[in-house]
Amino acid sequence: MEESDQDHAASVDRARDHYQKLCFYRVSLVFAVLAISIQTANFGTFVFADISELLGWLALLISGTVGLSRIEIGVDFDRLVAIVKVHGRRKDRNDATEHFDKGERWYAFHKYSLVAGFVCLLVARSCGPVISIYERMTSTGC
Repeated sequence: MEESDQDHAASVDRARDHYQKLCFYRVSLVFAVLAISIQTANFGTFVFADISELLGWLALLISGTVGLSRIEIGVDFDRLVAIVKVHGRRKDRNDATEHFDKGERWYAFHKYSLVAGFVCLLVARSCGPVISIYERMTSTGC
């Protein structure tokens, strides 16, 4: 029975490690895409594309900031779990649960602002080519 508890604890630790790596990956992805999009921006062709580009940057910045906050909440959660294991007080257990719930609530905001940033950048970067193709098709009679 004790080996089963040890196996369970080891699998929980592995799952937590994978989850933390995934969080770091997401945040680094957000900031990498934000940096690349800022460096490769081309303004002035279409106002709609310019606005969409800026909204994409804002959404990615918000997503990255919220992602960093979630990582910080995760570190605090691990610290609280360690305190609960040592002291076992009910108040500490409730604090740990509240911290975890707070991080999970922010996850949806992080995820959807990331998607919104990607969509805005996609619209901004594809606006010029789509309009150009449309103009060529209408001018040649296709």
